Amino acid sequence: MGIDYDQGKEGPFPHRGQRTLLITGLSDRITYKDLTNVIRGGRILYLTIRKDLTAIVFMLEGAAEFLAHVKRHDLYVQTKRV
Repeated sequence: MGIDYDQGKEGPFPHRGQRTLLITGLSDRITYKDLTNVIRGGRILYLTIRKDLTAIVFMLEGAAEFLAHVKRHDLYVQTKRV
């Protein structure tokens, strides 16, 4: 017996709210570990670092709160403000 997604169930992940972050200004030596060490407030569903030194982060929850925190206090990765 499985979950019937057609009858209004959300499924395993919430679909409401904003949960995508774009992080720019990264160092050319950035690692996934560097990013995951500074992202707080929710579980990361997907994280990719692009060749243009930007990162896209999809969070299951907490993305809006993390963004609000970063806007107030800035975000530093490898001692560089991004």
